[in-house]
Amino acid sequence: MDKISIEELARQVDLHIANESYEQGLELATNMRDHYPQRQPLIDYWRICLAALSEQNQQACTILEEALAAGNWYAAHVLRQSPPLAGLQQLPEYENLVHISAEMEKADPL
Repeated sequence: MDKISIEELARQVDLHIANESYEQGLELATNMRDHYPQRQPLIDYWRICLAALSEQNQQACTILEEALAAGNWYAAHVLRQSPPLAGLQQLPEYENLVHISAEMEKADPL
C-alpha cells in the first residue's frame, strides 16, 4: 500500500469510525504503522480503538500490551474515558494493562 500523509491517515481512520467500518480502518492503520515510526503510539491508539469497536477485545489488549512493551504508555484518563474503549472496561486483562500504563506514566521523567 502506498504511503499517505499522517493527516490523511487520521482522516481515513475517522471516516472508518463514522462509517462503522472498523475492521477496514484497523487494517489500514496496521498497514500504515511502520511508515510512521515517530507516530506509532498514536497509530497504535487508533488500532486499539478500532479493535475495541469491532469487538475484538483480545486484539485490542494485545495491541496495547505490545505498545507498552515498546515503552509507550497512555494516560489513564485516555484509557478510561475514550468512548471507543468503553467495551474494554472491567476486563481483567485490560485493567492490568491500564495499571501498567499508569505505572509507566508515573515513572516517566517527562
